[in-house]
Amino acid sequence: MKFYIETYGCQMNEYDTDILIYEFLKEGYEQTEDIKDADIVIFNTCAVRQSAENRVHGQLGHMKREKENNSFILGVMGCMAQKEAEKLKETHPHIDFVLGTDFLHRVIPAIKYLDKNRKESIVKTENDKPFLEFEDIGRKEPQLQEFVSIMRGCDNFCTYCIVPYVRGRERSRDYSKIVKEIEYLVKNGTVEVTLLGQNVNSYQYKDVDFLKLVKKISKIEGLKRIRFTTSHPKDMTPEILTELMSIPKVCDHYHLPLQAGSNKILSKMNRKYTKEHYKKLVKTIRDNSRFASITTDMIVGFTDETEEDFQETLELAKYSEFDSAFVFKYNPRPKTKGFEMEDNVSDDEKQRRLEKLNKLVKKLAKKRNKMLKNEAVEILVTGKGSKTENQYKGRTESNKIVVFDSEKDLIGKFVNVKIYKISGWTLYGKLI
Repeated sequence: MKFYIETYGCQMNEYDTDILIYEFLKEGYEQTEDIKDADIVIFNTCAVRQSAENRVHGQLGHMKREKENNSFILGVMGCMAQKEAEKLKETHPHIDFVLGTDFLHRVIPAIKYLDKNRKESIVKTENDKPFLEFEDIGRKEPQLQEFVSIMRGCDNFCTYCIVPYVRGRERSRDYSKIVKEIEYLVKNGTVEVTLLGQNVNSYQYKDVDFLKLVKKISKIEGLKRIRFTTSHPKDMTPEILTELMSIPKVCDHYHLPLQAGSNKILSKMNRKYTKEHYKKLVKTIRDNSRFASITTDMIVGFTDETEEDFQETLELAKYSEFDSAFVFKYNPRPKTKGFEMEDNVSDDEKQRRLEKLNKLVKKLAKKRNKMLKNEAVEILVTGKGSKTENQYKGRTESNKIVVFDSEKDLIGKFVNVKIYKISGWTLYGKLI
């Protein structure tokens, strides 16, 4: 049987999809990139924003028409499945199974059962189970850069966020299993890993916290780079940052979601830190490394956000000099605390603030990129460029994209280049 998986949302979903693909292949199934050629179609979904849910509903509607002509098993998994399980089945009765975020290990058994019982369906969404481990965590073909999950769930309950309701409470993974998985990846060609979690710096397994975990991982021979996302500012301190930055394999890129620059709005969001604390984190990074990149997430138009509050966000963004940022208009999500609050900033005002903040971020990013002109940087070459046959691309430690020319195939290699031009988000370099 052939399977097709379409993935929406964050890196955690991408990681889950990679693990599921491996499990399918191990069981003898065949992967296809053509949805019309599949015997099994799965949507791994996201519920963070309404736009992601709308896309899934659209695809499921299309699948109804396809199922009238073809007999295939249709399944939904991930955060939207967790949040809207019964509603999904009611709206789209042609769905064969809906499995929540803690049922990744049950996907293949469900398919085997449904293949023999085509008139039945399965809906399971209980969560908060211990961190689920497969017998072995593999990949179809380990890549140069891989995601590795170190924990699941979130205990923070930010008022705007659906994640704790769909991913469950925090569960940290056994550090020995994490190390074992990374050792497997490195043995098969991976040189850079990104540690994943809704809040990685709250990792705690027995007496091993996040800092101890990173130190253990850094000792793996052959591993060159360590990244992590996402960090919650409330659990990050200048002392932890300083220690992380002293570990040679930890990349000079720190994603610290700000969300808002006003203490009033941060309190309403239940973020549990202040703008003053956030500024200390920024200062620590900038004092330790001139070229380290700081990226962030920000929301405009949250409940009761005034123009003065918004100006505070602009000022903190200027202070931080973000290298890039994901900026969103506030959109209340059902089942969150924020949904019970009045959404009292007009959409026109949200759009104005969005455009103004994005304009500032673009300006700041340009300034940060210009700092690298005439500087020598090390990049991991990850693939071919799109302009010429001899063009290659890669990423710096600070997660900047660099393109350069080479007559040799350098994919998978670390090379040094000198930056000579900046165009938008892309840096251009020459091999040294």
